Amino acid sequence: MIKEFITDICELLKIDVPHVSYDTSHFPTKTTWAQCEPTTNTIYLSKVDKINPDYLFSIAHELRHIYQFQTDKQFYLSDYKPSDECSSVDEYNLQMAEVDANAFASIIMADFFSVKPRWNGLSAAVIDSINNRINIIIHELNG
Repeated sequence: MIKEFITDICELLKIDVPHVSYDTSHFPTKTTWAQCEPTTNTIYLSKVDKINPDYLFSIAHELRHIYQFQTDKQFYLSDYKPSDECSSVDEYNLQMAEVDANAFASIIMADFFSVKPRWNGLSAAVIDSINNRINIIIHELNG
């Protein structure tokens, strides 16, 4: 099911299906579900006993980062800072790459599974940015 989910999203994004690795030795926390390495077109996934919406959201989010890297690295990633270099959760989540990846993953979850993220712990500014980006992405996908 995961392979098909990844393939479907990659077809939608018009990107090559990345290599899937279950090596999580470099994950920053034990609760990290997914991570990508766009330069090698690899997505790293935690092994799970039961697939859940957060896991699928994380996969869609990371696939969007690969798309960002492949389609417009300058626009999405030129000023990108990893979370440990940001002064706040808002600073990290308001970066274009994160707003866009969260918006895209939200669209996927709504379209594929009729599920909407709750955005627990995110500020109104971040949620507003994501919602604005959702509208832009939907327009682009339908265009």
